Amino acid sequence: QVKALVLDAGAVAARTRPAARRSLLSYEDVAEILPGSFNAALRSLNRPPLAVPGRPKYTVFTPFFTRAGVNGMVDPFALESLVHPDLLPFERPFVLAHEWAHLAGIADEAEASAVGWAACMRGSDPLAYSGALFLIEESAAALPAPVWQSLAPSLDDGVRDDLLAIRERRGRIEPRVREASFAVYDRYLKANQVEDGVASYSRALRLILLPAFRS
Repeated sequence: QVKALVLDAGAVAARTRPAARRSLLSYEDVAEILPGSFNAALRSLNRPPLAVPGRPKYTVFTPFFTRAGVNGMVDPFALESLVHPDLLPFERPFVLAHEWAHLAGIADEAEASAVGWAACMRGSDPLAYSGALFLIEESAAALPAPVWQSLAPSLDDGVRDDLLAIRERRGRIEPRVREASFAVYDRYLKANQVEDGVASYSRALRLILLPAFRS
């Protein structure tokens, strides 16, 4: 099933990449066009719409985000999505949709990712491209290395270039900072009834395979 996800996501990515590369959305652009598809995803899951989408905002914690490999987080008091300014344009839609899922009351990281993916896939080509790249990366991480290596050449050349650009951007992550920050976040998630803590990130694929997220 995961191999099929890679092939499906690769086909979507190849189809939607031209429009995504022409658009090069800012976070403000994403915040303008995302609400419709985001709330459609929530409705499909029988969840109430997000009344106040989180305004994307940069933060003084950006250097920490870079070193820890954090793409974004939510300020639940100001209803703002704190985002990393250095994310590439085709990463921004999925990241903002993921943070909005937390604002919609979804604490579980896997479910927030699945909702974010579903929202992007219901949107315009630049949004769908961001969701497809996320799914390709998640699938690649879940597959044995030889299987991924056999599938990767089937991806569009431009899609592979963008995946490489994402990996290069992440090259500034400092493992010790990342490990320390995720240890703290793991305790936070478990205190908020997410039993597997940061390991919940890895469950996103299982949720995406469910009919509820693919309808």
